[in-house]
Amino acid sequence: MNLNQRHRRHFLAAAFLAVCLLSWWAQVYDPLQEKMQEQQDDIAKQEKDYRQLLVQQEQLAPYQHPDPSLDEDLARLTGQLALGRQLEELNPGIQTVIQEQVEKNGMTFKSYKDLPPVVWKRHVVVRTELQLEAGLENLANFLQFLENMPRMVRIEKLTVTSRRAKEVNLLVSIQLGALYIEETFRP
Repeated sequence: MNLNQRHRRHFLAAAFLAVCLLSWWAQVYDPLQEKMQEQQDDIAKQEKDYRQLLVQQEQLAPYQHPDPSLDEDLARLTGQLALGRQLEELNPGIQTVIQEQVEKNGMTFKSYKDLPPVVWKRHVVVRTELQLEAGLENLANFLQFLENMPRMVRIEKLTVTSRRAKEVNLLVSIQLGALYIEETFRP
């Protein structure tokens, strides 16, 4: 009986140890293994993303420090775009510059009219119509001024009518257009 009881104790101790071991396996070891595997998968994914970012960084490196001449060109061209920072300032800015030149060339303003703006390639073109009285040489000087003007103003329509009855023999009607670029497109 003693031996039997002794075997029973060993058996119960072994069973208890086996239950504890199985419980530890199920409650601690297996969940830790799963969590460790998830973390290893996350690390592998992040390493892959990091390598892809390094490749993209190498591809974009030439663009990180662009050619300074591009900035100079952009600043120069932006300065030529308009005579006002707001759309409402553009026509008065054009009128002021043109009026100074008209007076300088000895011509006479007959009328000035703002025309409705039009859209060209998603940008607004502000239009103005002028009527002037001028001599042939004065008109040539004025057109030369428009050609050499540091701002991008183009002649959209030009009508010249000859009047021989007066000293000033030309009646000139000019439609001017100026490209307006919104602030979001400017540097």
